[in-house]
Amino acid sequence: MQDVNPLYGRDTYNGQFTRPAGAAANNLYNLADFMLGLRAQYALSNVLVADLRRNMHFAYIQDDWRATSKLTLNLGMRYEYATPMWEADNVLSNFDPSTNSMILAKNGSLYHRALVNPDRNNFGPRLGFAYTLAPKTVVRGGYGISYVHFNRAGAGDLLSINGPQVINAVVKPDGPGRAHVRAGRPGLTRGACGSVAFNPLTANITYMPTDYHSSPVQSWYISVQREIAANMLVDLAYVGNRADDLQAKFEWRMRGDLTLLSSLTLSRTKDNGAQSLENSNGNFPAPQDFRNLAADYGRSNYDQPYNSTTSFVWACRSGKDGGGQPSRLR
Repeated sequence: MQDVNPLYGRDTYNGQFTRPAGAAANNLYNLADFMLGLRAQYALSNVLVADLRRNMHFAYIQDDWRATSKLTLNLGMRYEYATPMWEADNVLSNFDPSTNSMILAKNGSLYHRALVNPDRNNFGPRLGFAYTLAPKTVVRGGYGISYVHFNRAGAGDLLSINGPQVINAVVKPDGPGRAHVRAGRPGLTRGACGSVAFNPLTANITYMPTDYHSSPVQSWYISVQREIAANMLVDLAYVGNRADDLQAKFEWRMRGDLTLLSSLTLSRTKDNGAQSLENSNGNFPAPQDFRNLAADYGRSNYDQPYNSTTSFVWACRSGKDGGGQPSRLR
């Protein structure tokens, strides 16, 4: 893969050179800086093509058990194993906070090549049930644990996109004289993106703890289904996925070839940080205080408290099937 930015340079114009003293920030000043070639910052990265590899193995076992005439249980266990990613030619590095230095991958064990220990403890139990509460009423529920093995947002978990093999050189001019893009003005010097220019104490680097583990996701639901008339069903459910949803569904088979379905979901989603590239509306992925992550816990950027969906299916006759009976086109 090749996902290094900015390969062709990146200029930043923030209006600091044309905005009069005491004036409020305005995009017009940003545009004026751009028109005059007055950059507040410019950056450039070198090219890296990484041959990243990993193995993933999943297995599960489950069974249905009819405990009584009214109760059916679904029991299962899932195991997930995903190795950390390594690079075919060991072009990969990680930061060591104990020595404030970079560790380079080398031939040897999986740890020596990936610089992260494999996580082999990803067991996910599953439990489901269906209980006939009354002749026309059924209660269903379930619980399970699964795992997230990817944190792929930009270079979020790609240790190949790291120093010293990748350098993001940044220049911040200290005045209009240094900001111009015309010939003769200072800019990025030759070799600015070379490995000799890398300093882990001043660079923006990626760090993954050696005991990194896949993130568990807990999911659960419970629902009550009631047949209120012939071919008419109401379903009320509570669904959780470290977030809360209340779902209501109305299904009516109006006649043999026409079905109406209407669903309403009331939900609430909270987190303590957005993913990279998903940080609109101030929901920034970096914490205000990494020693107090709870301070960032609140409504998610993608919180959608109300969602209503109505649909219908009409089965149309379209000739005859192989048995001589009229077939239906959905």
